[in-house]
Amino acid sequence: MIYFLIPAYEEEGTLGLLLYKIRQVMREIRRDYLVVVLDDGSADGTAQVVEQYKRFLPVKLLRHAENRGFGPSLDRLVREAARLSRYPERD
Repeated sequence: MIYFLIPAYEEEGTLGLLLYKIRQVMREIRRDYLVVVLDDGSADGTAQVVEQYKRFLPVKLLRHAENRGFGPSLDRLVREAARLSRYPERD
């Protein structure tokens, strides 16, 4: 399993393109994957973009009610990937 961990703050305008590109690349590679996006308290439509892509690729949305910053966001993303993984040492 490949995990894409994406911290996002106010990324409504760019996140869709990134998710689209991940989908294109992974379609050719044919490996199991999950995109985990953490919306770090965005006031724009970042979370709505992720919700739209749930129909097209395996994506999970996490949210912070308020902006906590890059470090805490990465920490939560890595912990979530480890929690989801059946083989955390290998994935």
